[in-house]
Amino acid sequence: MPTAEQAQAALAARLTSRAEKAKRELARRHLVDFARLIDPAFETAPHFELIAGKLEQVRRREIKRLMIFAPPRHGKSRITSEIFPAWALGVDPSEQFMVCSHTQNLADTFSRNVRNTIGMEQYASVFGSTRLSDDNATIQKWTLAGCTRPSMMAVGVGGSPTGHGAKVLVIDDPISNAEDAESVLAREATYRWYVDTIYPRLEPGAAIILMMQRWHEDDLAGRLLRDQDRGDRWEVVNLRALAEKDDPLKRKAGAALWPTRYDVKALGQIRAVSPRGFEAKYQQRPRPAEGAMFKRGWLRIVDTCPVDLRWARYYDLAYSTKQSADNTATIAGALGADGVLYLRRGRAGKLESPDARKLITDLMVSEPDTRHGVEAKIHGAPIVQDLRREEKVAHVALAAVEIHADKMVRAAPVADRAEAGKVAFVRESVNDDGWIRDWIDEMCAFPFGAHDDRVDAVSGVNQMLARRTELRWGV
Repeated sequence: MPTAEQAQAALAARLTSRAEKAKRELARRHLVDFARLIDPAFETAPHFELIAGKLEQVRRREIKRLMIFAPPRHGKSRITSEIFPAWALGVDPSEQFMVCSHTQNLADTFSRNVRNTIGMEQYASVFGSTRLSDDNATIQKWTLAGCTRPSMMAVGVGGSPTGHGAKVLVIDDPISNAEDAESVLAREATYRWYVDTIYPRLEPGAAIILMMQRWHEDDLAGRLLRDQDRGDRWEVVNLRALAEKDDPLKRKAGAALWPTRYDVKALGQIRAVSPRGFEAKYQQRPRPAEGAMFKRGWLRIVDTCPVDLRWARYYDLAYSTKQSADNTATIAGALGADGVLYLRRGRAGKLESPDARKLITDLMVSEPDTRHGVEAKIHGAPIVQDLRREEKVAHVALAAVEIHADKMVRAAPVADRAEAGKVAFVRESVNDDGWIRDWIDEMCAFPFGAHDDRVDAVSGVNQMLARRTELRWGV
C-alpha cells in the first residue's frame, strides 16, 4: 500500500498531467496559447490577442485579405510571420505558406524560425503528427513529411518563386527604408512585383496577409486600398502607437500600445526626433492630418459666392494613365472684393494627350466667359496654339502660362490666403462633395503626398488672377 507521501506525489503527477494536457489542447486551438507554450518569453499583450484572433480567422478562411498596420518593434513579425505559420501548419499540414519581406535575408530568417519551431520538443507535444521532411532542401523552400509541395517558401521583394504556389501569402514589411518609400520608381516596382509576380502564384481560395508600418500614402498598402473598388476588399487592423479615437483595443486616447516595452514617455522621445516619421510609422498616418503648408481648418467650404466674379481656369497637364503617374488637374478660381480666393468645379484624373485636349475644349465651351490658362510646359503650348485655331472655342480667352518658380514657392501665396481664412471652395451641389474632399486632402498632404497636381492647379489659377493683364490671351 502506498504511503501518504507517495499518494500525494501520484495525485500531483496526475494533476500536472491533466494541466499539461489542457495546455496542449489550448495550444492546438488558440494561437496565443500556442505562442506561450513554445516560447516561455512570449509576452502577452492586448494587441497580440487582437492580431491572433484575426490570424485564426485567416486560417479558417473567414478572412482572405488582411492588412495589419503596427509600429516598429512591437512584435508583429514574431506572431504573424513566425508563430502563426508554425501553428497553422500543425493544425493543417496541407497549408502552403509563402513569406515575403523587403530582403531575401529577412524572409529567410522568418522561414528558418518557423522550421526551427516545428523541430522543437514542445511543438511535437502539441502537433506530434506534424514533422519536417528528411530531405529538406534549403531555408528558402522546405516541406513537411508526407507533403509533395513546399510547405514554406521565402521570397524577397522583387524575387520570384517560379513554379510554386501559395495558399497563404504573408508579406511582412515590403519597404526597407525611407529612401525607397519616397521613391516613385521603388514604389512602382514593389506594386508591379506584387501584381505581376506574386499575386499569380496564389492557389484558389488563398489568403493574403500584408503586414507593415505605413511609410507613404502611395506605399503598397495605400495602392491596394485605393484599388478596392475594382480589386480585393481588405480587412484592416490599424494599431497606432498612441491611441486615438475609435481605437480597436478600446484604449483611452493617448495610451501606449505596448507600455511595458514603449511607454508614453519613450514614444514621445521617438516622436521628437522625427515628427513626420512618427506619424507615418508609429501612428499609421503617412499623410499628416495637417499638412506642412495647409491646415485643414483654414480651407473653407461655402454654398454661395458673389455673382459678379471674373473667373479664370487653370490646367495642370499630365500625359500618362499609369497608376503612379500624376493627374491632369483643373480648377476655376476668382478673387472676391474681400480678397477671398473662390474655387469651383475642380476636375482631376489620369488622361493622355487627346483626352486632355478634349477636356479643355469641353470646359471652354461650357465656360465661355472664363479665361482659360494651360501650363506651357511639355505639350501645353502646342495645345494652346492648336485650340486657338478651332472655330468653336476661338471666341474664348485662352493663354499659355509660363511657370518658373518651384511648387513650394508657387503654393506659398495660396497658403498665406488660406491661413487668413481667404480660400473657399464653392459647393454648388451635393455632387461637389467628392472633388472638394479630394482637393482638401491633397492640399493638406502637400508637400509630402503622393500627388500634388491639385495643389499646382490652385497655385496656377491664383497666379493667373494676379497676372491677368500680363498674359497673352487668344481673343
